[in-house]
Amino acid sequence: MNRTLLARTWLIATALAAIGLVAGGLAGTALAGREPQRYTAEATLAMLPSQQVPVTQAPGFWEVLSRGQATRSAAIMLADGKWLGDAAAAAGVPESQLSLQAGAIADTTLIDVMMRADTAQAAEAALDKVLADAVIPAATAAGPFRLEVVSAPGGSAKTTGPAKIQVVGALAIAGLLVGGGLGLLVSRSVQKNLNRQAAAAPGRRHTPTSVAATNGRPVTLGEPENSAVSTPSR
Repeated sequence: MNRTLLARTWLIATALAAIGLVAGGLAGTALAGREPQRYTAEATLAMLPSQQVPVTQAPGFWEVLSRGQATRSAAIMLADGKWLGDAAAAAGVPESQLSLQAGAIADTTLIDVMMRADTAQAAEAALDKVLADAVIPAATAAGPFRLEVVSAPGGSAKTTGPAKIQVVGALAIAGLLVGGGLGLLVSRSVQKNLNRQAAAAPGRRHTPTSVAATNGRPVTLGEPENSAVSTPSR
């Protein structure tokens, strides 16, 4: 009996786990198919003292740069949305498709600039245009500094967000765990009900009986041995 219940438990759990795995995989495939793929192109700029700054005054400007205020100001200028119109025209995509970000790297004089678009080519072309238009204004707005490109956008575009196989795999595993858990709960519930029914069923009593020769009357074996047997009087 116990082996039968255990086999049923594992059968139910395995079946629901398999159903959950398939359902999760299908849901992941559908979700990944709806999400548009995005690409991010990136460039790194270095802020330096302007070439017009005398050598004797350069240490003072480096000290200013080390405080980070100049790089933060330049990053704000580089991330201004006003550059997106010409960038979209250069990339041949709608302006609404582009997303521009820039930020100063802590404890350095470096600035990261990122452009997101629906294709790698569009992201790189748009970022190239932003750098061409915004580098000089951003540098001069922060003070007597200049920005030099450390790493160019060309070939830097990468997909943004998890890959399709990661989404499908994650949801499939989640479905497997949920299905297996439900299977265990259902099987335990069924097992408890069966145990309850078995405990509530009335017990069967087997009382052995035999037939005595006296008067042909059936006599229960449980009767005392010294029971009197009546005999007919003569």
